[in-house]
Amino acid sequence: MTSRYHPDLAARARWLPRGVARRWNVPALKWLMRRAGAAAPTLGHEVALDGCSVFVHRPATGAAGRRPALLWIHGGGLLFGDARQDDPLLRRFVDELGLVVASAQYRFAPEHPFPTPLEDCARALAWLSVQDDVDPSRIAVGGASAGGG
Repeated sequence: MTSRYHPDLAARARWLPRGVARRWNVPALKWLMRRAGAAAPTLGHEVALDGCSVFVHRPATGAAGRRPALLWIHGGGLLFGDARQDDPLLRRFVDELGLVVASAQYRFAPEHPFPTPLEDCARALAWLSVQDDVDPSRIAVGGASAGGG
């Protein structure tokens, strides 16, 4: 029997969840994620970029000057998801760590195939790096699932 996993990982692969995204159900998953994102309260403000956008979270108070920042890339397999889906977590990062956080709303495949989502995230990073309150030498990139986590 052949396995789609590396031999060192094959024994543990049985515990991995089977993928939920299939060609036939991707439109429904996209619709559900759009509705979930639209229903969620937005804790940041949206900034439109060329072809994509970012939701920005800034500390309400604190020291003036440049701060460390985080570019957050949401999960969803580059097929669906919403930059607002992790807002409560991102707000905690802002409140507890004093970061500026930008969550990228990249475009999705298959309508926008690779490398479009990656280019959108790079555009968001470039935008974040030139903000007056961001120290460009202290930017981290993180995310969940397809976002790198």
